Amino acid sequence: MKRAQPFFRKKILLLILCPVLTVGIILSVLVIRYLTPPLFSFIEERIESELKLASGLGLEICEGHMNYLMDLRLENDSEMTASLKKESIEEIKAISKKLHKVNLLVTEGSLNVLGSSIGLPEEKLRLQTLPINEAGIIIQEMGGERVRTHSMYFPFWQWHIVSFMYENDFLMPISLAKKLIYWGTFGVSIVVVFTLFIVFNWLVTIPLKRIIRATEDAAKGHLKKIEVKRNDEIGQVSIAYNSMAESINAIMSELRESEEKFRSFADQSLVGINLIQDGVFKYVNPKFADIFGYTIEECLNNMKFVILVHPDDLAIVEDNIRRRISGKTNVVNYTFRGIKKTGQIIHLEIFGSSSFFNGKPAVTATILDITERKKAEDALRRSEDQIRLLLNSTVEAIYGVDLNGNCTFCNEGCLRMLGYKNTDELVGKNMHRQIHYKRQDGTYFPEEDCRMTKATRKGEGAHADDEVLWRADGTSFPAEYWAYPQYNDGAITGAVVTFLDITERRRADEEIRMLAISDVLTELYNRRGFITLAEQQIKRANRINKTLVLFFIDIDGLKIVNDTRGHEEGDRLLINAANILKQTFRESDIIARVGGDEFAVLTANGADISEIVLNRLTDQIGRHNALPDQQYEISMSIGTAIYDPAIPCSLDDLMSQADQLMYTKKKEKANQKNKA
Repeated sequence: MKRAQPFFRKKILLLILCPVLTVGIILSVLVIRYLTPPLFSFIEERIESELKLASGLGLEICEGHMNYLMDLRLENDSEMTASLKKESIEEIKAISKKLHKVNLLVTEGSLNVLGSSIGLPEEKLRLQTLPINEAGIIIQEMGGERVRTHSMYFPFWQWHIVSFMYENDFLMPISLAKKLIYWGTFGVSIVVVFTLFIVFNWLVTIPLKRIIRATEDAAKGHLKKIEVKRNDEIGQVSIAYNSMAESINAIMSELRESEEKFRSFADQSLVGINLIQDGVFKYVNPKFADIFGYTIEECLNNMKFVILVHPDDLAIVEDNIRRRISGKTNVVNYTFRGIKKTGQIIHLEIFGSSSFFNGKPAVTATILDITERKKAEDALRRSEDQIRLLLNSTVEAIYGVDLNGNCTFCNEGCLRMLGYKNTDELVGKNMHRQIHYKRQDGTYFPEEDCRMTKATRKGEGAHADDEVLWRADGTSFPAEYWAYPQYNDGAITGAVVTFLDITERRRADEEIRMLAISDVLTELYNRRGFITLAEQQIKRANRINKTLVLFFIDIDGLKIVNDTRGHEEGDRLLINAANILKQTFRESDIIARVGGDEFAVLTANGADISEIVLNRLTDQIGRHNALPDQQYEISMSIGTAIYDPAIPCSLDDLMSQADQLMYTKKKEKANQKNKA
């Protein structure tokens, strides 16, 4: 007879300890040695690239606005330039919201701070150096703290667009990476120890417990064979136990046959049936084993029910078993996720009750595989999510109504345009009373006159772009909408309405209209605008019997300035002349540039004060010519014509009169100059 081997022998323990410790040590060394340097380098390069990207985006914003000014030839327009500079600063500041821990700073010259994405005083935002040429990342002081900066220079406005990150923010990811690596290596050691414990527990402790439980059950008359999985020491003990069990099984065969008769009904069932006691299966029918892909023998071989339950649903199953065993409830019905032998996750519905087995509390249950039903439900849910995503990804606002005009759904565009926060504020509400209850002038809009309502009730499509919709805050906006009825089995069930906010379109139309009647250079009315407004003024003068005065003005010497100083200086002369006219006449007067060097002004002043206006104009011209650094003087020849409603004439005749008088004055001025 062979001598029994010691319990702890290298045949088991060394086979577990050596490979686990070896792999753990090798993994720790490799991670620390090879992962750390490239990871730190990658993080540093990534952060520096974000700094360069931020300043580059800021420069692109400035260049885009500058190109816009140059395309419109408004680069000398101080008001327009100032507006676009302010807009550029806000857009540059907004870049920091898109990049983590990256801040933006805009300075003019070297130290004048124009804007910053962080709310610090100007003195804390000054930098030591700002290179004009593009440079790399610079580490310097800002407000007593070290920062990493990258700047781009925009020469047209003499701006520095600076992206910067505090050194602490820059080092934070690197520090975090270090901690992760070092803690990771520590974790590897923990994993090694834990793995050793688990493996030893799995290979030694659990099989031993299984043998102990089998012997205890045998002492109580519940004799079961032990499954022999290995041919080591534990396997030899199991074989010895099974030899003993085989001799006893013959005695218990008649009892088993009797037991099988009672189980036959359950074995033929089309649903899974099980009995659990002390956390393990005491009985399962073939259908139950088939659901999970195991054999009955595998299920009854001290298999714990937790093996078949998804970890995320284990608490639900354990709680329901505990409630039945404790007597808090006798019957339960719930769903959970199970795990088949192949690892596939399945969805199950359980109907369970409490019972007793061998004089001890136990639980029984019938189980249905509802995986296919769950897939159908998930497919339906995904389809609904895709439709919702499609609705929310459109630019247009979309909502649906039922036959009573009540909202059934709305997309995010609808909520955004109307100023609502969530769908609950609209769904179930009458949409006409909610957003279409008043016209643009504020008067009541009856629901029966609403074209969207008619689309629902009469089954007709509707389109309009001449109405307004009302937001949640009580403000309105011009909208273009389309409404179409919806049918189900040939019957109208409601309507779907799509609408757009056309405020910008209206504003663009107005700008186009103003460009058609305005002179781009002087920002006065052009000839078309003057004629349109002057004819309206003449009609009004006829209606109220009021005298008008027309001043026809020619700029003396414009051709000489163009020929000797260039057309750019000639344009500046025209702009200065236009400014003098604006300063002389009232805002209600119609001032226009009607030709290359010709201006016209129509005023409602009476003929008796025209001399006063001419004197004021002469004073304004003299005041301008007296300014320092004037390379030439501005001179104007002026012809005046009076419109008397008692002796009406056309606008063309009135302009001809003023034009002739102007040229007479111009000729007289030339003769006086020649005599001099």
